[in-house]
Amino acid sequence: MPLFECIVINDGSEDDTGKTVANYIENTGDDRFRLITQERCGLGAARNTGIETASGKYIVFYNAYDSIPDYALKYMVNLADSNNAELVIGDMEFISLSEKLKDKATESLLSNKKIDPFDENIIMNGYLGNKLFRKEILLNNKIMCSSSDDEEDLLFCLKYIGVCNLISSCPSIVYCMEKRPFWLDN
Repeated sequence: MPLFECIVINDGSEDDTGKTVANYIENTGDDRFRLITQERCGLGAARNTGIETASGKYIVFYNAYDSIPDYALKYMVNLADSNNAELVIGDMEFISLSEKLKDKATESLLSNKKIDPFDENIIMNGYLGNKLFRKEILLNNKIMCSSSDDEEDLLFCLKYIGVCNLISSCPSIVYCMEKRPFWLDN
């Protein structure tokens, strides 16, 4: 997908993230990628920096350890544009110790082309990576990420869904989340 912007927020990481991204940008000359380095403020603040800095119509959030299929952005943008959707929710899978698992709440949500904002499975689908948001709606409604890591994604999603008129589903896998076993998180 040629028309996208990737903003990498280096939120005070102590590894080589900033250097690696800066080298990539310098070596490829790909101006679709931008690096913003800030003092460690937390995930919510990093995402808010991305929202404020982005120049595009849509916003998606990805974590460094997750992955997306090559077609993901194109599918979601096409659905948003063709349906005039304010939010697109796509299918996702969890990868845990090389095993691929599906999220039952997401599968249930995606059984309809249009998603009811009051569907009970919405609250079970508080992930950000499988969603395409409209930047204009975020800014006009002052929807930003909170500083609480415990409820950040779900709270953000619920605030956004509360102002949406049309939510479209994308039955294709658009996000792959690595679920690390608890014994590897140290």
